[in-house]
Amino acid sequence: MKRWIDSRLGKSHPGHEVNLVFVRGLTDEAVAEGLGGLRRRPLETGAAGGWT
Repeated sequence: MKRWIDSRLGKSHPGHEVNLVFVRGLTDEAVAEGLGGLRRRPLETGAAGGWT
């Protein structure tokens, strides 16, 4: 997992802290709104196996 974060987000956002969030049962918009309330924003989104 760390390798994926380094390769995907490390190149586009070097030196930034990355929080990996897995959720189930929420829309991308709801997750983005919740992260916004924490002063965070999604850098990448995706879905697989029922997880967003």
